Amino acid sequence: WALHEFPGFVGVCYVCCELHAATSEIRIARTVLFNCGSEGVVQCKVHILGKLVEEADIVSIEQAEDVLRRTAGIPICCGAAEVTSVSFGLTRGLLTQSEIYGGTFFSVNCAGKSSKEGQPCLRCKYLRKALETRMCRPQKKIPGQSCTASYSTDYELQIANSRGRH
Repeated sequence: WALHEFPGFVGVCYVCCELHAATSEIRIARTVLFNCGSEGVVQCKVHILGKLVEEADIVSIEQAEDVLRRTAGIPICCGAAEVTSVSFGLTRGLLTQSEIYGGTFFSVNCAGKSSKEGQPCLRCKYLRKALETRMCRPQKKIPGQSCTASYSTDYELQIANSRGRH
């Protein structure tokens, strides 16, 4: 965890970042904001991959430390697929179902949490399957070429790599 203070913000922000080794890109994985409220109560907001997952009022340092410990233990969704692995035009439907965060496609309904570290959440699994299906459908039918030849090599390797990068 790294502690940050910002001008004009009455409180502190703890941030936990991740490094994507392939692209040398750093993204904010977990954020906990402690904001001074009224009557000695501190408001706490927990974000995972930019999505608000918890709000609480904190009255003691022990509670704040507990929030940081629990947040550090939340498994993070790895997303549906790396943006670089998608080398085809997305349909309007897929564009409305997905968003890009840190070079990765996520479902717009992804809460940032997963049941197991390094695995996608259920909604990102569905998006991954839709992307795989779209990848298997060629834009223009080329006589004598099957979709599995191009699909099964590069794309499956990149999907497998994106699953294990956390």
